Amino acid sequence: MNLDTPYHLTEWEWFQLQLKIYALESRSPKWIITFTYPEPGKVTCAIWSQTTQDLLEKKASRKEQLKFYEYWVVEERGQIARLLKGIPGLKSELDVNRDVAFDITFDYARGTDFVCRFDTDGMHWYLDEPEKPVKKQGKSAKHA
Repeated sequence: MNLDTPYHLTEWEWFQLQLKIYALESRSPKWIITFTYPEPGKVTCAIWSQTTQDLLEKKASRKEQLKFYEYWVVEERGQIARLLKGIPGLKSELDVNRDVAFDITFDYARGTDFVCRFDTDGMHWYLDEPEKPVKKQGKSAKHA
């Protein structure tokens, strides 16, 4: 067995491999990220978290949801930038603020859907504003 045979990858291929390893290593029952590449030099990071499921089930306001989503995007952007530091040419060409989009996802009975997206144009909601929870009222005089 020859264990020292060179194998060549482009920087882009190496970066994709690093992202895949990072996604696998950070995966847990309550946190999953995946990466896709809509075109060369562009990355989409999809984030699924049990927290998103919980927020949607309790019909949390968008403001409350954004506290979590914005934090996650900042953290993942930092992790991606850290991986890029070790790739000399690509780190000067790929800008994590310009070339990486983030989709916050949730699961429902028939699959996965999108809550919102963070990209160069800002943040975009895919879902309608959650309905305000209805406060339970005491028995009406009619039913007493």
